[in-house]
Amino acid sequence: MVYFIYKALDIARLGGVLPDPKRLNLPDDVKLGLAKRDYFYLGCCENPEHLLPIKEYIVTFVDRDTAEGFTLLGVSRVPKDPTDPTSELRDLTPEELEKQEKARKLLLKLRLRQRIYGGVEDLEDIVAFLSKRIDLLERLFLTTLYYILKDEPLPDSLGKSYLSIAEAYVKQVEEGRVKTRVDVEDPKKLHDKVMKKVTEITKLVETELLGKK
Repeated sequence: MVYFIYKALDIARLGGVLPDPKRLNLPDDVKLGLAKRDYFYLGCCENPEHLLPIKEYIVTFVDRDTAEGFTLLGVSRVPKDPTDPTSELRDLTPEELEKQEKARKLLLKLRLRQRIYGGVEDLEDIVAFLSKRIDLLERLFLTTLYYILKDEPLPDSLGKSYLSIAEAYVKQVEEGRVKTRVDVEDPKKLHDKVMKKVTEITKLVETELLGKK
């Protein structure tokens, strides 16, 4: 079981509240608690591959068995009791801070969200395409981070998964089943753009995460 905590990064934009968990379309094994302290929400998940980013709310993973918390976006304190987000907050341990720094460097190095969502204008359409599939790209991204932070070997299938997602999107564009937000006169040009970007991502995944040359 992996517990995770949500914290809103832009409270003003959200009107000071987090979204209703009932509207988040979570998999069955993801349970999101309603208790909150300083906008923390507690959740738990049996399968780490089902850890979903709900926009920018995922901040801290907490392992119930070890009570370790490692932040992805720079939170310096976590609840002392990982099962109770209303418990007193504690500072991160040196080991947790080290994991946080490791995650931060990984994020800076890979920049997967920026590369996929912001690197090519046409790729914005992938967001809409994948939103119908529980945002699979983001799920893969968090799964990757999960394995890295837990110091567990990464499945060789991760890089292939990124590639297959983009290929599925391009195929639907070429077949006219997906309308792009920009006028695409030549689907092959879009295909080449997407595949070039995916090749970059795949190489990053292989070299930085899988240690391949």
